[in-house]
Amino acid sequence: MVYYVAPNISNASTKTIKRFDEDKKLRKYAVGNYSTALRMVSKGRIDVAVMPELLGDYINKTNAFDLRKAAFKVPGQPSFIAVSKKSKLAQSIQELEIALRNMKADGTIERIIGLYR
Repeated sequence: MVYYVAPNISNASTKTIKRFDEDKKLRKYAVGNYSTALRMVSKGRIDVAVMPELLGDYINKTNAFDLRKAAFKVPGQPSFIAVSKKSKLAQSIQELEIALRNMKADGTIERIIGLYR
């Protein structure tokens, strides 16, 4: 039997992977956060933890868990940056969009992500 966990955060985006969620042969546990999930894997209490890749990389690295990441991946939802209408930045949305496009084009975003892997 395989044990796996996904943090128990109450919103629709936390449905992990339909194939796993519906598999009756898996014993599933809900935990409060991703760090706890990886700690449980590192101590051998569960077999697998499901989480966003970059977050898992960061938690694994900062806690020195030395866990191996599975090759299996599930495409995620796109991420967005939200700016409040009340923010002073609301007037600068176009500038922010241009800056982010430039950061993506020149590799800055990939370099930043690399710091957390």
